Amino acid sequence: MTLRVSEVMTTGVETVTPNADFKSVAQLLRSHHIDLVPVVDDERRVVGVVSEADLLAKVQWQGRHPGRIERWLLLDDQLRKAEGTLASQVMTLDVEAVGPDASVNEAAQRMMVNHLKSMPVLDSERRLVGIVSRGDLLRSFVRDDAAIHREVAEDILAGALAIDPAAVTVVVREGKVFLKGEVESWSLGEMAVRMVGAVPGVVTVVNALDNRLDDRYPKFATEPAQALSYSGPPLR
Repeated sequence: MTLRVSEVMTTGVETVTPNADFKSVAQLLRSHHIDLVPVVDDERRVVGVVSEADLLAKVQWQGRHPGRIERWLLLDDQLRKAEGTLASQVMTLDVEAVGPDASVNEAAQRMMVNHLKSMPVLDSERRLVGIVSRGDLLRSFVRDDAAIHREVAEDILAGALAIDPAAVTVVVREGKVFLKGEVESWSLGEMAVRMVGAVPGVVTVVNALDNRLDDRYPKFATEPAQALSYSGPPLR
C-alpha cells in the first residue's frame, strides 16, 4: 500500500490574505508554532506563502538603509521582502506545493531537494486543502509491527506476488522486516524485497531468501555454425 499525502496532511490550516500586515503574520507564525503560512485569495487559491525566512529579511535590515552598492548587490526579491509591510510584499511567489494524491515518498523527496520544512497541499484548481510537514511524513514510520507484518504477509507476498505463505517466514521487529524461506526464482525474491521495502513503516528489509532458480544469468540457445545459411559473396 502506498501512503498518500492526504492520509498524513494537516487539514486545519492557518492562512492569511495578501493584505495581512507584517506584524500579524509574524504573530501568527509564533503563536501557532509554524514555520510557514499560505497566502490565499477569496477562492482559497494559494497566491504565495510567507515563511520565517521571508520575514527574516526585514530583521536583517532593520534600522539599516542599504546604500547604492548594497542595493545593487541585493537581489530584487530580497529587497522587496526587507522593505515590505504586507503579506503580498514579503511572500514567496514561486510556491513549491504537492497534490493530495502524491505519495509520501514524493513529498519527502521534494522537501529534501528544496530544503523545506513544510509544503501546501493543493487540488487541481490550486485551492488549499491542507499542509504537510516533515513531522507528518514521519508518521508513516510510527506503525506498529503487527500492521506491517499483516501488510507484508497478506498484501505483498500472498496477494500481489502469489507466494505460498508457508514458503516464507516474515518477522517484524521495530520496523525491521526479516524474510526467510524459499521462493521460485531469484528475481521474484528481489521483487519481494523491493515491494516490502516500500511498505509504510518499514525501516529496512533483511533478505534471507533462497530460490529454486537463479535467473540472473539466462542461458540462450546457440545454433551450430554449420547450420547457418549464407547467400552473400564468397568469404575470404
